[in-house]
Amino acid sequence: MGKNYDHLYLNILKIGQDKAESGLSYDELKTELTSQGYDFENDCIELAVKQWYFDSFYHAACYEKYESWEDLDNHTGCHCIMKGQSCLTLLDYENSKRSNNIGWFALTISVLAVLYAVFHDYKGKSIQSTPLQRQPPIIQGFQPSQNTNGSSSIPSIAPGTFSKKNMPDTSGVQE
Repeated sequence: MGKNYDHLYLNILKIGQDKAESGLSYDELKTELTSQGYDFENDCIELAVKQWYFDSFYHAACYEKYESWEDLDNHTGCHCIMKGQSCLTLLDYENSKRSNNIGWFALTISVLAVLYAVFHDYKGKSIQSTPLQRQPPIIQGFQPSQNTNGSSSIPSIAPGTFSKKNMPDTSGVQE
């Protein structure tokens, strides 16, 4: 299996960034990429690198004659500088990579915080040590009656709980 070409264009921009002071010639770029394992025997790869180099680098000395990637064959030894848009593309990549790393770090911290909160609340407690007990609702005027075994059953109404003054007005309601 050959070289993975997923990062070819990114590698070209990084090499150009490293040579910002002196500029980068196509020959130097090709030599560097070949040393990294890229196959320039493949015409498609060479064409893709030439096009990307042409689009990403500026040849100030003879820009008028350097109108397409096909003219690059006459200028393979000339040092070109990276264009502003290419620099911004590389900066965008580096910023997004940094943002992804910060995002993963924040996600890790939040998961740890949630796990800590969950396990801290249940520390020393077990489901069996705190059984759920059903509490009867507290309703004014209801008193649970007692069975013969002492447990409560259906609540009954205490005498005198409801009076006319405690009842809602139903005079306007038709039956």
